[in-house]
Amino acid sequence: MRLHAKQSGPLCWLCLISGLLPAAAGEVVWVEGERPSLATARKHVWYDKVDREKLSGKDWLSHWNQGDAMAAYRFAVPQAGEYAVWVRGILAGAALEWQVDEAPKARVDTSAEGMEPVLLAEGGPRTVCWSKYGTVRLEAGPHTFLFFFRYAGPQAVHKAAYGGIDVLMLAPAAYRPSGIAMPQGAVAPEILPVDFKEPDEADWFSLPLISDSYEESVIDVSHLLHAPAGKHGWLGMQGGDFVFGDGTKAKFLADNICNTGPGMPAREAELLARKSAKFGINMIRFHKFTHPGEAVLANSDKATELDPEFLKRMDVCHAELKKRGIYVGWSPIYGMRLKPGDGVPQPIWDEMVAVGGQAAKDGNPAMSCSTAGLVYIVPEVQAAHIRLLTNLLEHKNEATGLRYADDPALGFVEIHNEDDAFFNYNKQLAKMPKTLQVLTERYCDWLKAKYGTHEKLAASWNRDAEEVRTGLAEAAAKDGKEAPGPLSAFGKDEHLDKKNLEITMHGWWYSEPSWTIPARQHLKWRMMDAARFLFDLQNEYYGKAVKAIRATGYRGAIVTSNWWTSAPGVGHLYNLLSDKTFGVVDRHAYYGGGGGHRLALGPFNNTPMLRQPGSGLFSRAMMQVEDRPFMISEWLELPPTMWVAEGQFLAGAYGMCLQDWDGIFLFAAANHFYPTPRWDAPRVYTGDYP
Repeated sequence: MRLHAKQSGPLCWLCLISGLLPAAAGEVVWVEGERPSLATARKHVWYDKVDREKLSGKDWLSHWNQGDAMAAYRFAVPQAGEYAVWVRGILAGAALEWQVDEAPKARVDTSAEGMEPVLLAEGGPRTVCWSKYGTVRLEAGPHTFLFFFRYAGPQAVHKAAYGGIDVLMLAPAAYRPSGIAMPQGAVAPEILPVDFKEPDEADWFSLPLISDSYEESVIDVSHLLHAPAGKHGWLGMQGGDFVFGDGTKAKFLADNICNTGPGMPAREAELLARKSAKFGINMIRFHKFTHPGEAVLANSDKATELDPEFLKRMDVCHAELKKRGIYVGWSPIYGMRLKPGDGVPQPIWDEMVAVGGQAAKDGNPAMSCSTAGLVYIVPEVQAAHIRLLTNLLEHKNEATGLRYADDPALGFVEIHNEDDAFFNYNKQLAKMPKTLQVLTERYCDWLKAKYGTHEKLAASWNRDAEEVRTGLAEAAAKDGKEAPGPLSAFGKDEHLDKKNLEITMHGWWYSEPSWTIPARQHLKWRMMDAARFLFDLQNEYYGKAVKAIRATGYRGAIVTSNWWTSAPGVGHLYNLLSDKTFGVVDRHAYYGGGGGHRLALGPFNNTPMLRQPGSGLFSRAMMQVEDRPFMISEWLELPPTMWVAEGQFLAGAYGMCLQDWDGIFLFAAANHFYPTPRWDAPRVYTGDYP
């Protein structure tokens, strides 16, 4: 197979045109985009939500992700000849390449105008059109067409690799496609599997893995650690740095142990400490260790009552780490699992049980009676969170003789993991009307305090309504459509005095992409107020928690949470400002693989971070804030990506050195369900240690 194309400019391919002949039966080959032989494309719940009536076959193949993706179509061409390659799909603004068989990849000129553009959904680049990619000469028989969705780089308008294919069509040069119906007489070939060569194992070698004897070694850097941890005083903040009480600056090359991990047997704790110190690990984050059966008593009716046997083991683990100069950070709560005795009002508790029970039936028992999202709404849930944190801090570690609140080896306390008031809790709240009513009433009270009357509120929210309506009317007139009627930021029967002005907990609604949709522009000022309310709501809870933590006597660093809104805009900035207000700015960074920690069949992103500037770990640099230490308390290149070795160097060189991050925490040394479930097992997908 030869690819007949010549390059004209760096991003443009001009195709050779054959004779202008009408299409004959069998000369047009029609392939539905949603039927690839193989694809690594990742559907995004928002991007893929389109009007499928406007698609051939009422479906398509779509991709929206930080990682690049590929779609391969292998099928038999019935006749030899020269074919124009047409694609009905996303064009404008995307970074696309294509390839036929073993020919070189060619870039698609995405600046060109496509034929018959059709908007599939408002917001974002979701307009499909017919576009001619090039001309190829093919022999009769099987051929493989490959399409690549690339990340355009940090300068791109949309910070993602994206695209979509509705139809792939081969046709004579003179043929012009139209519409979404397959032409009469066209061939719809059988889609064939893509063949892969077996790997050549001739050059492989055996790697025997043996237990470490901890004898003297040139790679042992334990002498660089500040043993015992805490010798320089409490960990605090000075400008953008971590600084100990005696003025010594600090950075942390760190790891995580999770769930029952902090309560490991004493001998394992000793070996964990020795191995971590050997490789220069100077902090370990104890993560989500307060679920029932871990640090919390399984048979108690309160989720704040601690298990003394677990704590004895955790105390020893803490002491072993401290002895070797390894600090401990706490991330105790990840969706606290409340119990009947925790004081939650009965109507809300009933909803938590109902929603949690359904989550368990749906295969997600981790969400059973979880406080995720609800902690910002319900004061009694906040009180339970705070009691659990303070109970832990008040506990006296018998191995060190100190309350945790008095031990400077406890470097930081995190209020809760991966949560914020701008996260997507709409679906959850829709099933919890009593809880939603609490949120709605709190919002209306906030609006009443700000505006005083419904009339003043309406004047503020509707200030741009007529201007937006005029713009929509002008656009409708150009398209021959009916002009919209009067616009209002209020729904039917909504009124401040009725306390029925609902609010959404979803970061996208408070983002720039949301406000660029013409039909939503009149809601801008309502969304601005809602975002500010969620900011105040979040700060109110964090303020309570920080005050209670400090009341125990604890003087170390505090992290609020480590989550963020995925869409840029006021919601993201409010959340970041909230985190900065109360302590260290912390984020998480996962990249590549199949999107989860477990190895599973299915598409995955195998593109190295270095190929995608601004992706993965790189993207978190844009969340660093002046005058605050910045750390990544969880990061990993996910399985089964083959580029895991780059992560350690990028985290160190780009993060710690170039961007002056203050801590990077690999995830994770011990968790009960990951491919390497024990801290001392060979790390099949994380390498080993930095």
